[in-house]
Amino acid sequence: MFSKKINKYLIIIFTALIYLFQLEVMHSQGIIYWIHSISQLLLAIQFFSFLKYDESKIAKISFYFICLLMPYIEWTGYISNLTFALIFFIKNILDNKKITLKSFIKPVFIAILTILSFGIFLGHFALNLNFNDFCHNLYARFFGRNFTVSTVKITDLVKGYLISYQYVLLLCLTLIITILSLKKYRNQLWSLVKEYKYLIIFSILILVENLLLLEHAVTYSFDRLKFTFLLLTVFFIILSTIYKCDKNGKKFITNLLLILLVGISVTNIIEYKKGKNDYIVGNPYLDSDKIVAEYVENNFNHDNSVICNNYGVRGYLELLFHRSIYEFTTYQQAQEIGKNENKRYVIYLRTVFQGNVINFVVKDFETNKQYNMYPKENEIIIEEIDENAEIKQEVNL
Repeated sequence: MFSKKINKYLIIIFTALIYLFQLEVMHSQGIIYWIHSISQLLLAIQFFSFLKYDESKIAKISFYFICLLMPYIEWTGYISNLTFALIFFIKNILDNKKITLKSFIKPVFIAILTILSFGIFLGHFALNLNFNDFCHNLYARFFGRNFTVSTVKITDLVKGYLISYQYVLLLCLTLIITILSLKKYRNQLWSLVKEYKYLIIFSILILVENLLLLEHAVTYSFDRLKFTFLLLTVFFIILSTIYKCDKNGKKFITNLLLILLVGISVTNIIEYKKGKNDYIVGNPYLDSDKIVAEYVENNFNHDNSVICNNYGVRGYLELLFHRSIYEFTTYQQAQEIGKNENKRYVIYLRTVFQGNVINFVVKDFETNKQYNMYPKENEIIIEEIDENAEIKQEVNL
């Protein structure tokens, strides 16, 4: 949409430099298993489909399909759907100079797709979980992550944005202040703001989720990926303003911004690789946990064993052991699970927090024996223990 004012190859280069080499993006768009990477891509496709909505039947189908898909896979979908419903409503009013029944058709259809998506989401979990328990946990999770949590403040979110985007955010703020301070640019800037009003509305309103789920956005930095849309929007509107008002200085401005953005990108890569800003966190117990995982994989399989954990499971252990793991179980509960699933072995991991396997207990129902096992240096030490021995859930180091 900016290609009428800026060379398309420059748009690609600037977008790559601004997006790909930010600390947050390098950290959160890598080889990961959270859905935010996909939702980031779907947001871009959803907005592109909106732009082409009146020109292409495929764009319409794509847009409404994403309206159905997004809420199912990520909280952001509810905010993006609400945003586009509002944009369609505003667009219809501005096009027709009044509110008509037609103004509500697209917003209502988006609302129906959103409700349907939520229904599919509920149905998916209701097939596997107790519905009342699921609804209780869903409620608890939302209110445990939102703006009512007293331990976080909006200032914490602002600090988070500065950590995630540091130099390029400061560059955009500097460009805004410079443009607003020069009279010859202000009128043109306002003209472009009106021209790109829907992109601006989209870029700002999708960040409402960061305010609603404030604790989540502060605690989990990947939730701040959406801020890149606003950064890119601001940058290209300002660049378009400069190009429009200062045609003679286009080449100088372009080269200057390219040099600055390349410098920022290189600096970010160096900082990221050095592990600054806590983006790369060392795992002192990974080698030890790998020894446990390799032993379990070599001596037990999915058909004859089940793995339970004394603590919570958040992806790390499942990926390490290449299988599903029951969380927050006592040893007695783990044995019941093994019996109910007709497994020969129960492998009970005793961990600290969500990793760091201190030891694990293996119950063999066929021989009615149980063993305490733990990693030591590069091997697993095995000790047979009395069948009446008390196996505590808590690990005391």
